[in-house]
Amino acid sequence: MGQESATKGGPTLRSSQYWLRGVTFVVAYVLTSKLGYYFALTPSGVSPIWPPAGLALACTILHGYSMLPTVFVGVAVAHALSGMSATATIFTAFGNTLEAGLGAYLCYHLIGKANPLDRPRELSLFLIGPVLLSTMVGAIIGVSALMLTGESKAFSFVSLWRVWWLGDIFGDLVVAPFMLAWMHRPRSEWHFRRAIEAAFLVVLVFGVSKLVFYDWLPPGYGHYPIEHLCIPVLLWATFRFGRRGCTTAILIITTVATLGTVSGFGPYYQGTRIESIHLLQLFIGTTSITMLFVAAVRVQHRSAQIRLKESEALYEAVVQNLPLNIFRKDKDGRVLFANAYYLQTLRRELHEVLGKTDFDLFDLDLAEKYRRDDEIVMFSQHALHTVEKFRAPDGTELYTQVCKVPMKDRHGNTVGTIGAFWDITDQKRIESQLREAKQRADSANLAKTKFLANMSHEMRTPLSAILGFVERMALPERTEAERFADAARIGRSVRNLTELIDDILDLSKIEAGKLKPEKIDFSLLQELEDVYFLLSPQAKDKRLNLHFEFLGPVPVTINTDPHRLRQILLNIIGNALKFTVNGDVRVQISIDRNDPNDLLRILVSDSGCGICHKKKKQLFQPFVQADSSTTRKYGGTGLGLILSRRLARALGGDVTLAQSIPGIGSSFEITIRCTHDKSTPFAEIHEFPRAYDEGINLPPRDPGDLTGLDILLAEDGPDNQELIRFFLTSSGAHVDVAQNGQEALELARDHRYDLVLMDIQMPVVDGYSATRSLRAMGYNVPIVALTAHAMVEDKDRCLNAGCNGYITKPVFRDTLIETVHQFGRKSAAH
Repeated sequence: MGQESATKGGPTLRSSQYWLRGVTFVVAYVLTSKLGYYFALTPSGVSPIWPPAGLALACTILHGYSMLPTVFVGVAVAHALSGMSATATIFTAFGNTLEAGLGAYLCYHLIGKANPLDRPRELSLFLIGPVLLSTMVGAIIGVSALMLTGESKAFSFVSLWRVWWLGDIFGDLVVAPFMLAWMHRPRSEWHFRRAIEAAFLVVLVFGVSKLVFYDWLPPGYGHYPIEHLCIPVLLWATFRFGRRGCTTAILIITTVATLGTVSGFGPYYQGTRIESIHLLQLFIGTTSITMLFVAAVRVQHRSAQIRLKESEALYEAVVQNLPLNIFRKDKDGRVLFANAYYLQTLRRELHEVLGKTDFDLFDLDLAEKYRRDDEIVMFSQHALHTVEKFRAPDGTELYTQVCKVPMKDRHGNTVGTIGAFWDITDQKRIESQLREAKQRADSANLAKTKFLANMSHEMRTPLSAILGFVERMALPERTEAERFADAARIGRSVRNLTELIDDILDLSKIEAGKLKPEKIDFSLLQELEDVYFLLSPQAKDKRLNLHFEFLGPVPVTINTDPHRLRQILLNIIGNALKFTVNGDVRVQISIDRNDPNDLLRILVSDSGCGICHKKKKQLFQPFVQADSSTTRKYGGTGLGLILSRRLARALGGDVTLAQSIPGIGSSFEITIRCTHDKSTPFAEIHEFPRAYDEGINLPPRDPGDLTGLDILLAEDGPDNQELIRFFLTSSGAHVDVAQNGQEALELARDHRYDLVLMDIQMPVVDGYSATRSLRAMGYNVPIVALTAHAMVEDKDRCLNAGCNGYITKPVFRDTLIETVHQFGRKSAAH
């Protein structure tokens, strides 16, 4: 209020607003002081009614301590004009200014920024502090000044101080509340009818005041307590217009009553002026304080009503708009309240629900349960939390979370229940899915644990063979022929280990959705002969018959992924050979030409151990074998079937178990979606090869002569350096070796090679960065990546970095020389 304006951007001494306010205050103080002097009881001007005191207090409270210089000037001018001596004027001005400042200080620190008329507590503090205490200080200083200057020798200090003090209290009690009430911002807007009522009330208050205090009543009524006629109009003004109406009515009645009493009229005129004024002060004081408290109670009550309405509105808004079904029921289960969400859930209107019981709204079984829950809540006096099945009006069954608590009246008696429920069907569904997912994850983890144990065995087997044959080759008594045989066995074990790793990588690529089968034209017969050639030694070792039969003509050339087709055939036919001890393995090939695209069908049948019915469901699960025990008779990782099925499905077909009888054998059908050129011929072949012992006479493949090629090998592994350099130099190439990518860049700048073999993982500068740097400097020599990363994205990353080719580790001699020959000869030709 005033403190805030005094400390936060109020008018400064240089502002026109400050000077205008000061001049206005001085003029108002001088005019109201004339009225005070009119009621003076002593020649020195001490008045039992001093309105300027209330004016100074109100202005200081409203506008802050910056008003104090203006108060001092106003008091000094008023007393100087009244004829008071200069010394008394200065001391009196100082006392009245100190009184106003002390009153404002007490108001700020006892009440704060609140309006002192708003609540009874603040009003009490205002009456005790600014009205009673601060006026004592002003009266003491003023009377002391008059006594010291000799202007009031005829009166005692106490009697003069009492008159001065009561006069200031009278002014603070009547004028200050009036100004505080009208300067406070109103909460309601005025309209025409209210303005008419206010004008009528002012006239009525003035008229009643004149009637009471100017003896307008007929003779004979003067001895009646007619001053009480002021009470009804004061109450009307207070209850209809609040603080403003109350303080305005008090000011009007006080002014009329004082003038009338001083003029010798009214019920308080007692013949002597001082006695009459004291009686009037008693009446005005008690009436003003009473009405101010009534106004404060009214304001507090209205504020409480407003807050209550706001709280009810907030409660209504929250309850109606929360996504919860909220209801209240009495002790007999009748619905007393239902929010909009509850009505929407029941598909009913409010009038269809109020006064109804659960038996009117729900099925009998649900209604009985709800009623039992209500009785439990009311009897136990505790909240009930439960999950229930709820049947919606459309028949849908939902899961709901329900909370019910006892409802009590203001005396603490239980009068019903309050409940809320909300739909948790989705949550229940998610929980069920999470449980199922956890079960699947646990099963998968168990399967993977078994798989890892199995895979560890499968990987250690070829590794043991490799290490053993390496140690045996180093024995001095081994002949050259025996060492060649050991080397062949080591090579076979390495290839088996590589195939195992490739199977694992392929399955991981399929699981990640990153398998990208290629579609090219190739010779179906040649591919089948290659498969036969690769599997014949295994069949020969086990003395099994391996037959390839054609059930009809097949196209010489088809379009699909030959590498994946070979991988599927090697897995399925290899499994048939592995699980067959005696008899034969038969492979029947046919082409279904009725579909829009050709469907290659291959039926692989064996005379092996067969599969029992219980184990058939586990065949095509990842990391699972039909025999998963540690003492299983047949080796393997359990990847072949699932990998083959995933590959076949990627090629538009499938791998299925056609038939299996324990002790008789099994049949697996492979289907691959493929296309062929309309011009390609169909071959009439009934069976090939004729017998495995005849073999297939394929011409030996020459990987290529590297004589004259200049090659840069970037490789940080000493063993790989030695091995790769040996393979290349033994084929006629010249090889320079770089230990890391930085050395490779320096050698490539100084010399133009026919080919760069770039290892990917190297210290200082890796292969990706080195390749990009070479391409950035315009180095157009072919670069072939060497890496142990064998995923599709790894190959793509190498090619995107600028490589022309890609070789995975371990590096086989034929693959290395063939790739170097392919890229190096083209580069040398340019």
